[in-house]
Amino acid sequence: MVSQLDEKRTREWAVEFDQFVDALHQLFSVKDVDLPPLTIVLFADSRAFAPYRYRTQSGQADVAGFFRNMDTWSTIGMAGSGSSPETRRTIYHEAVHWFASADPVASPLWFEEGLAEVFSTFQVKGGKGRWGLPIDNSVAYLQRVGVQPLDQFLRISQDEALHGSQTYYPEAWAFTHYLMFGNGGTERSQLGEFLRLQRETDLDTAFTTAFGASYAEITSALQRYLKNGRYGIAEVPVRDRSAEMVIEKATTAQVEFALARLATAGNNDDLAREHIERVLTVAPKAAEPY
Repeated sequence: MVSQLDEKRTREWAVEFDQFVDALHQLFSVKDVDLPPLTIVLFADSRAFAPYRYRTQSGQADVAGFFRNMDTWSTIGMAGSGSSPETRRTIYHEAVHWFASADPVASPLWFEEGLAEVFSTFQVKGGKGRWGLPIDNSVAYLQRVGVQPLDQFLRISQDEALHGSQTYYPEAWAFTHYLMFGNGGTERSQLGEFLRLQRETDLDTAFTTAFGASYAEITSALQRYLKNGRYGIAEVPVRDRSAEMVIEKATTAQVEFALARLATAGNNDDLAREHIERVLTVAPKAAEPY
């Protein structure tokens, strides 16, 4: 973790992030060896982060942070003060993507983003990590404008989602939360079946087979879930390993290399080359920048 925040806030992030990973390990069967080494870059504000935002064919995406897995390494970059709720949600959202990257079987976009949103509200209270808390802005937005019909929503591409994040992420959260916690968790088996079938057949067949209902019927069920306003949560015990952590001033090479990785992952190639050349200037014998 390379941070523009002060030592106190950086340590708080590191401790809680470690607890977050501890909780994820309890929920999902992932081996540490399968997780690519992760570099997290915390910027002081959105202005400092702006040059590193993820770039697509349509230009830089208007996002507060992003994750990208580059096979042998991964990176998370994000903006904001160390204590804002939005910053917390962003880093945990992106961390779920990093954790899920250890699974060789890719999941549909709506589930990847929905799961990341559901777990983005992670918090520690009384030695327990809590999941699934409602995202107030997403609930308010969907209650105001309604949900998009699922037969349209489930077909949205990644590029469309990135550039329409105000509409896409709230519904991804709502649909995934409904399938994980709705009706006392009874929908969870249908979620598993839907994900399995999507790997074997077309979307329409997978949907109707898994849910035994039409797109319109499940869309209506999702609308009722949001209107009801009662959302389940889950808790798992977590450890505090702050005594094992070391925090020190980052070297110029460490900072430049972290920024080079972030710029490379975000498709900001010219910026990445600038950082790589600076690493080579201060650490010409280092293997990583080559």
